[in-house]
Amino acid sequence: MPFKLGNKCWDHYTTLMSRVSSENWCEWNQVNRPYSFLQHCLEDLADVLFIAFPNELAHSYIMKGHRTYFANCTLQYQELADPPEHILLSLILAPISIIPFLVALVVCKSKTTKPQT
Repeated sequence: MPFKLGNKCWDHYTTLMSRVSSENWCEWNQVNRPYSFLQHCLEDLADVLFIAFPNELAHSYIMKGHRTYFANCTLQYQELADPPEHILLSLILAPISIIPFLVALVVCKSKTTKPQT
């Protein structure tokens, strides 16, 4: 029975996705609405069946959607990479090297100020 109810979510999702041109399947602003519908429908189904979300049934439909519609989507932007080691090292050591100076400043200042009474 859950599978049949899940098919209703899937059928409506495929109907919504059929209205989106295949050239736009990788554009989030074009597929956001159908994808969100599928997620909400599967969440509502989980509530009706008194099962947790996410669950195996929802996972299978979401993965089916990814295999069907988003398999050929690639990142359009280069992934961020770690900076070179010398830059990373300087970013780490700069704040650390300031700590002894600040400690010395606090100690010096505490020795020269009079305690308040």
